[in-house]
Amino acid sequence: MTIAGRYLLRARIGEGGAAEVWRALDTTLDAPVAIKLLHPSLATGAIARRFLLEAKAAAKLRSLHVVQILDHGVHDDTAYITMELLVGETLSDRLDREGRLPPAVVAKFVGHVAKAAAKAHAAGIIHRDLKPSNVFIVQDDDSDEVAKVFDFGIAKVKAAPGNPQATGATTLGTLLGTPEYMSPEQARGFAVDLRTDLYALGIIAFECLTGSLPFESDQMGDVLQLAAEGRLLRPSQVMTVPPGFDAWFARATALRATDRFASAKELASALQDIFGLAI
Repeated sequence: MTIAGRYLLRARIGEGGAAEVWRALDTTLDAPVAIKLLHPSLATGAIARRFLLEAKAAAKLRSLHVVQILDHGVHDDTAYITMELLVGETLSDRLDREGRLPPAVVAKFVGHVAKAAAKAHAAGIIHRDLKPSNVFIVQDDDSDEVAKVFDFGIAKVKAAPGNPQATGATTLGTLLGTPEYMSPEQARGFAVDLRTDLYALGIIAFECLTGSLPFESDQMGDVLQLAAEGRLLRPSQVMTVPPGFDAWFARATALRATDRFASAKELASALQDIFGLAI
């Protein structure tokens, strides 16, 4: 099957509740790409609008740590996004295989995701669904590992002057995201800002270092309540961690957004300082 008269589908490489991802050939450039196809049953409505918002949001970003969006459109009632084809694995896959990661690796990957978040925040974009399965690990030309962020499908984009309808902002009370990585304000359905992404980075760092999540339950309702109330486990309750990591995690995931780090750069720098003593 060819999409938009250009993208020849080769093999399905991923599938979710709303879309599937295929390896494809861009016949115009004779180059491999990945193409994300929204299920036809979702061709209209909020999901389709958020799907196309993903392309517009991510296409604005030029960063080594953001998956590059190449094209988007609608073909026979099927919305699609074309992006660079990556070879590697998600951070979630890595954790499934290895359990937990050394401090130096945690600091590196969190730093990479923080750079992607900082680039997005500077463009007025809040990801709102940062999690290990939305981070892809590839090798660069020097055989070093690089983490790249993708899936801006529920991103919140700052309104353009005079065009408030183009923001993709969500009505208060609507829950979007993944419960384990939702900030307290997200879990309550309140308005969010860039610090909701910083909260998710804190959860990611906890999970990468300890191999577990900071909740005493794995039931979605319980997780949302624990997040909304700020009742998270301390890293040291799970395992021995480098000095200072408990305090770093507490600040990254503070109940009040104003008590968190001010920026992704500050968060990553503070983590590097702590783990630099442990490497």
